Amino acid sequence: MGLRRFLLSVSVCAACLALAPTALAAKPVFHPRVGPGLGLYPPFTMQNGRFKPTQSGPQPLTRVTYHGGTTMTGGITIHTIFWTGGKDPFEGKPPGAPHNYIGMLKQYLTDVAAASTGTSGGTCTKADCNVFTVEPQFGWGTTPGGITSGQNTVHYNGSADSLIDTQPYPPKSQQCASPQNTAICITDAQVQAEVNRVINATGGTRGLHDIWYVFTPPNVDECISPGVCETNAYGGYHSVSDLGQGPTIYAYTGDPIVESRTVTEPGSDPQGYPDAEHVIDIISHEVNEAMSDPEGVGYMDPNGFEIGDKCEFGPQFGTPLGFASDGSPYNQVVNGHKYLIQEMWANRDNANKPDCVRATKNTSTPLPLPQVVVKQFSSTVSGNTENNASGVTVKVTLLRPSASGAPVVVAQRTGTTSSGAWSVSLGSHAVGDDRDVIDVHYSGAGAPSPRLDQILTGNGGNPFTESGWIGWTDMDSGSFLTDTQTEQGQAPPSLTLEPCFQTGVESDSLGTESPTDFCNTASDSATAPVSSAVTPGQAVTWTSLDDRAFTPPGEPDANGVGALVKLTVPVGEPDSVSSFSNPFVAIPPGGFPTCSGDLEGRTVTCSGLVPGQTYTLHDGAKSASGTADSTGTLSVPLAIKRGDTVSLSNGSRTLTTLHVAHLRAAIQGDQATLASGQCQPGEYYGPPISTPPTNGSAGSLAGGIALSGQTCPMSGSAAGLPSGTIAQTDERSGGQTQTEVPLIIRTTPINGQAVGGTFIALARAGLSGPNNTTTHVQAPIALQIRHSGTPVFTAKNVDTKNGVKVSGLKAGVYEARWSLTDANGDTRTVFTQFTVR
Repeated sequence: MGLRRFLLSVSVCAACLALAPTALAAKPVFHPRVGPGLGLYPPFTMQNGRFKPTQSGPQPLTRVTYHGGTTMTGGITIHTIFWTGGKDPFEGKPPGAPHNYIGMLKQYLTDVAAASTGTSGGTCTKADCNVFTVEPQFGWGTTPGGITSGQNTVHYNGSADSLIDTQPYPPKSQQCASPQNTAICITDAQVQAEVNRVINATGGTRGLHDIWYVFTPPNVDECISPGVCETNAYGGYHSVSDLGQGPTIYAYTGDPIVESRTVTEPGSDPQGYPDAEHVIDIISHEVNEAMSDPEGVGYMDPNGFEIGDKCEFGPQFGTPLGFASDGSPYNQVVNGHKYLIQEMWANRDNANKPDCVRATKNTSTPLPLPQVVVKQFSSTVSGNTENNASGVTVKVTLLRPSASGAPVVVAQRTGTTSSGAWSVSLGSHAVGDDRDVIDVHYSGAGAPSPRLDQILTGNGGNPFTESGWIGWTDMDSGSFLTDTQTEQGQAPPSLTLEPCFQTGVESDSLGTESPTDFCNTASDSATAPVSSAVTPGQAVTWTSLDDRAFTPPGEPDANGVGALVKLTVPVGEPDSVSSFSNPFVAIPPGGFPTCSGDLEGRTVTCSGLVPGQTYTLHDGAKSASGTADSTGTLSVPLAIKRGDTVSLSNGSRTLTTLHVAHLRAAIQGDQATLASGQCQPGEYYGPPISTPPTNGSAGSLAGGIALSGQTCPMSGSAAGLPSGTIAQTDERSGGQTQTEVPLIIRTTPINGQAVGGTFIALARAGLSGPNNTTTHVQAPIALQIRHSGTPVFTAKNVDTKNGVKVSGLKAGVYEARWSLTDANGDTRTVFTQFTVR
């Protein structure tokens, strides 16, 4: 998904700041994605009189994976727009070159069209070699019969499909600031607008069968966002624009002289025109990438590198096929003309290995990929092997971490496919937490290969910097439904989803336009109109489909193909307020209703609600109502107990249901771990995730949130669990159950005290408060006094106004055991000694 609807100007977004190269850095690190720009070609520098692209560093032999969207198959037409602004000419024809600058570019595209990507080449000879032969590997489709493969013909007519555009550039007051003070500086948004104008003026067509390629002359710089420009950050890119008339695939490349301000010497120009031939190299890079990943949901590796990006480093041209008359090597012969063009990525080269190639005859594709469908807080996991096979055994395993961090099988169920489809229930356990690991294992005749899909929703890299997939937490705090507010120029009612750039194919239950086709540059969010106001009784969900089952090489269960995993989460009520802090998003998300039950305080607190709206909590025959405050939070007294089911209603529908955990704690003194107690088997011990999970390598178990924290042992014993925060996450709602064990804040006699034969035994229970304060609470404290191990006195409760009188003890040393028990059955035991005189 590239450039987006409602763009009037380009602003710096968080993702841009994270990815943008620094012009003054001694050793610039190049990233292939900046804001809306896909597949950025590195910027040029001059070395020994020759253009050299900034290196992005060698990329691992990790296959690019399919992310669920459509690719440009079925034939495409390239349209070239040479935007002169009416006064800035392109370069002429140098001695020895067959054409001027424009003519050279048109010659190459004419050659590609004549060679045809589906039939040309396959093995590189001096008569035939074409990097476009990789394209048949990158078809698309998610269901049997829905795959297009091998239909990758390129059409280009140098007369009918080319335009010398004399439309004036925007006035200086609307132009960007060129890092090198280039006379003219246009923004990406202005390029979009010009493409849109040309299409409307010429009756051109949009969509996934047309690429509109804009070129500018040497005196023009272009910026994707402030400070991220052609003169310091990139040589070209492709993207998608939607200015309200449908998605339009476009690309941009300026004359490389604007980057170096130097005319190059021969040496990499078999056609005799260095400047133009470097642009031809960029054209090959960007058109191949646009065909295989036009909207950011096609083919890329988990780190965001497309098929050209993966081969733009090191000896990217391969062994020369020969040398031109000026000594320049060439590695491509297309329609009889010699070119020096970077290699392109193939998931399978002629030796059936992943590699950068100059051509391949291997047209195999792993499609269709298996699909796995999960709905947050549901115990049902379903899917389709997408091969119509029946009788395939599918085993689904839910893994969570033990106290030692080792994975524990929490639930495991087996099903069988019928015409490829399958569905299993994990019983009392539900999926929907980013700490989960879900393994789907296939066996039997017709089983997909690889046979294990490992799904790590929370280990998706960093989707906020266009380098990974979104998980449950990202989606829970990534939507905003409104009936009253104007968002991104869109009048209410509307639905905003974020992030929306390179986050899989997104959709919602309201049937709005998919953010795959549009997404706002500055905010990485997409706002779509809703046909009518959402009623209080209407539940809304949104979905993201992406290859979340990819596991990189080197992992114990490496899977370079993966599977398409569909996640579905609820959307909060219209104009609800989120309590979740997410520093990565530009537009505050709407609410995600969850409740927390306090077994000690006998209260339920719910957040993610609409301020000022009344809600009712139901717990069996008990109920309590209240109004959400300005933060969308409601807290009401409710005498909940272990095992209760508490539902939250807005009067028209149930928003969420808290399943109160069987949580009970026993503490010895002030120990950091529980001496004994009870917890909900297999559920997470501790509160829910509170920050968006990010990690450096998508699909890797290392460094991510998967298998972090710990779960209650399957035995249900709480012994050894931390006593600092006693809570459990409700796997069926994302809420939590918590309890606090009161302190024994005072005992009489105190430890080490000497008393007479008759004295008053007294103790107080309290809860810690702010600023080291404590608040007295009612909790019985039993007392047992022992002498030489033999009980000599007992009292059921010494936490009374006047305490309990103790008499008749002989002189000696005694041990006192103070045992507190609260209404939840939590206990705290403290031992002291005293002396009777």
